[in-house]
Amino acid sequence: MTTLISLLGKSQLNQQTGYRSANYRFADGTTRESPYFGLVLAEHIKADKLILIGTRGSMWDIFFDHQGSEDDTILALVDAVRNEAVTPEMLAPHQTYVSQKLGLPVECHLIPYARNEQEQAAILRTCSKSFCQFVYARCMRAKYPSDISPEQFEHVR
Repeated sequence: MTTLISLLGKSQLNQQTGYRSANYRFADGTTRESPYFGLVLAEHIKADKLILIGTRGSMWDIFFDHQGSEDDTILALVDAVRNEAVTPEMLAPHQTYVSQKLGLPVECHLIPYARNEQEQAAILRTCSKSFCQFVYARCMRAKYPSDISPEQFEHVR
């Protein structure tokens, strides 16, 4: 099973339109244009699951609007994003919609801003809980992030 974790950020260019579209070229020569690399990559690698993570101020509203999510719930999300007050309950209906649209399970998780070690550890916990219990166990045993080496995860895809 291939699970892709994709980060949803905050557009620095335009809060109304989100990320700029870009052309992504893969090793097999195929190219795709999209403002969201995670979606293109999920399709390219035929991911079995997509996990979207972002802060309470990430551009969830623009992302879901681009996916064609319901307008009624997008309006509440616009205000919440502006006020950095997005809640899991606000993401739930859009998560369901995007899952149906993409034909694969999609999880949306809120993460802190990584301003200190506790918030950074919380981000790792969020990712690892959804991704793989093996990774979670290794990260929690490490005293420092530098104690975790890529070799420990070679068999995890």
